Amino acid sequence: MSHNKYKAPFFPYVDIQNQVEKFLDQFNENRDLPVPIEEIAEFKLQLEVIPVQGLLSDFDIDGFCSLDLSRIWVDQQTMQRSSNRYRFTIAHEVGHLVLHRDLFSKFQINSIEEWMDFISGFDEREYGWFEQHAYNFAGLVLVPANELKLGFDEGIGKLRQQGTNPNDLESSMLIQYVSHYLSRKFEVSEEVVARRLKKEKYLTDSA
Repeated sequence: MSHNKYKAPFFPYVDIQNQVEKFLDQFNENRDLPVPIEEIAEFKLQLEVIPVQGLLSDFDIDGFCSLDLSRIWVDQQTMQRSSNRYRFTIAHEVGHLVLHRDLFSKFQINSIEEWMDFISGFDEREYGWFEQHAYNFAGLVLVPANELKLGFDEGIGKLRQQGTNPNDLESSMLIQYVSHYLSRKFEVSEEVVARRLKKEKYLTDSA
């Protein structure tokens, strides 16, 4: 089969949420925070994580996974210097393995060149949702819904303890404060937390 004619599957967001809950029940049953995604990938999923020099600078790729479901290649600089981004990259690639297993099984990917050839086969719209699926999966895994709600309430409580009424702040300022506070708890970027807050509709950016 020629992969440039393959249609990427589309998953509604609720389906990804359900997949993530099953994933967490199986691989992070104690709901540890921050979610130990590196340990899950390497020890529970038996994935070999391989650092590659220049993957991001030369190819604009943080990571990619093999279709035999055994390896994840990641940018070496990201692994060594950006823990939050590295964790998200691992979760993103695990998302592809969980959500797109049937698609991956049809092709062989064992190098960056084969990965680039693979993704070039999608039209722009399909590649967009292919990547968005994995992005949503990673965000939901690293910032789980129940833990986000507890963290949000905790962050608002901290704000009140500091003498600030959250109702007096614009939504954008609340997002900034809570995202900064929770990014350390979940070990992800503030942007990831902000997107999760907006997706769960705890806060909306009025800007």
